[in-house]
Amino acid sequence: MTNYRIAAYNLSEKIYTENMNDIDSVFKQVVINYSKKETCEILRLKKIVRNAIKSEEDVIIIYKDRARSYPNLIEIVFHIHKLNFSFLLLSGCVKGPVVPIDSDCCYVSTLDSIEVFLITRSLYYKILQIPTLKDKEVSIEDIFNLMIRKKCALSVCISKVSNITKLSKINIIIPLRNISVYVKELCDSILCQRYKIYHVYFLDDNSDDNFTNLIPDILSYTVIKSTVQRFALENIIDALLSLSFDNDDIIMLLDGDDILAHEYVFEIINEAYNVKTTMATHGSFAIYHTKQPFFYSYTREQFNKLRKVGWNLSPLRTFKFGLFSTYLNLDPTLSHMKDHYGSFYRTTYDMALFFPLLEICGYDRLQFIEDVLYYYRIHETNDFIINRRSQFANELEIRKKQLL
Repeated sequence: MTNYRIAAYNLSEKIYTENMNDIDSVFKQVVINYSKKETCEILRLKKIVRNAIKSEEDVIIIYKDRARSYPNLIEIVFHIHKLNFSFLLLSGCVKGPVVPIDSDCCYVSTLDSIEVFLITRSLYYKILQIPTLKDKEVSIEDIFNLMIRKKCALSVCISKVSNITKLSKINIIIPLRNISVYVKELCDSILCQRYKIYHVYFLDDNSDDNFTNLIPDILSYTVIKSTVQRFALENIIDALLSLSFDNDDIIMLLDGDDILAHEYVFEIINEAYNVKTTMATHGSFAIYHTKQPFFYSYTREQFNKLRKVGWNLSPLRTFKFGLFSTYLNLDPTLSHMKDHYGSFYRTTYDMALFFPLLEICGYDRLQFIEDVLYYYRIHETNDFIINRRSQFANELEIRKKQLL
């Protein structure tokens, strides 16, 4: 794709086109007539896209208000094509994590306002598939924020942002057992991460399928094998107690049958901890097979009744190791991690571990990340399928424990 057919559209009334092989040429004005029914932005966007498909245009630039000059537009188009992006915000505002990709572009997770944007052919049919709600005005910002969360082959760049970012070490702790079917995809989702300051600890719970032979032999990967089955929580606690972490290190928990959603996950997590008060994060996730996204977070009112409301701490879950160190000082016998027999919980480890950590962390130091960072795999050996009764009993017991 070396010769681009590019058109520039005004979302209000008019369309402008330009032959981008001649960068000094003037936009040629072509009138698009919107009907009286086409008042909302989604209807007008769909009309623009249908026209682009008919005209065989590879890239379209859309102005919400007035046309603006971008003299280096052809370089911009080649740049986003090289980065495999299909959406570029040229003018507007963003919120949430902003992760530098290179000296010119950044990855963002949420669009606050859009003035000028560019989309490529790969998004055309996805836009046409968006349902139009008769009783509700849907904005351009709503449309693309939804597509970003669903990861419909959509990545977002914005003009250069200069930030001084602290680079923290991310320690990924993965409890797993007999995951030979999933381990390659798991490792691939980690190896593709652009952020490289990390170490992965695979906690093998006495597997018998030799999956560890499939794990790449690299310095940033460590396999810790248990000679008896101890289940996830005990292996995690043992790793936190026995390995050497600094209080400022980020601890990330990832289940062995799940994967990271894209190559910017570690960068987004590191950026989240550049907010000085952040001590823990959780994010949105999607079902692996359907890519159906889920967005759970706590209101302040819910957080104040943490053990009495629904479990909203959705993956991907991370915390500063210093938060765990504080917990150890308050509960040196790890009673919150153990059942009434004094044994570590065999299921529901996320609640057992994170309820006390969240109570120490507090609402204002917990950051919810809207971007989908995690793909959760549903299969016949999920705990909620084969151990649901145990999960339910443990949850009731964990919720009754004394608050920290």
